[in-house]
Amino acid sequence: CDGNEDEADCDVTEQTSSSCVHYGRLVLVGESVTVPILNYTRCGVFDVSPYCLNFIDQTNCSDTTRVGGYCYVNGFLSSVSKNVICHDYNTKGASSDQICDDGMENTCISPSVSKSCRVHKHKMCDGKFDCIDKSDE
Repeated sequence: CDGNEDEADCDVTEQTSSSCVHYGRLVLVGESVTVPILNYTRCGVFDVSPYCLNFIDQTNCSDTTRVGGYCYVNGFLSSVSKNVICHDYNTKGASSDQICDDGMENTCISPSVSKSCRVHKHKMCDGKFDCIDKSDE
């Protein structure tokens, strides 16, 4: 904006409602930095590392094509990114390895005939091939 009114209240603090501790800065560098969670960072792909230490940016997806499921997060129904469904992310330094209140994103299995595929239990025998070797069907 011409009068810079869009720059008001932009300081990110521990109390900023949509912010988190940056995963890469803490785990890889050892520096705790609070960063804002913006629409374009929500449910983003892990290029090098996750964005938020607690993976809260992988909830409430702005882009519906990135939704992997729905669950309660801190008591509120929310979407959860495909990136964290059955994903073996490194939780070193993270406060928890579950995002959903019931941990449903971690309810994953490997089909008995596959050594290379791991899928969420709801994707087994659903008529769609999710595994490259088609072992989930």
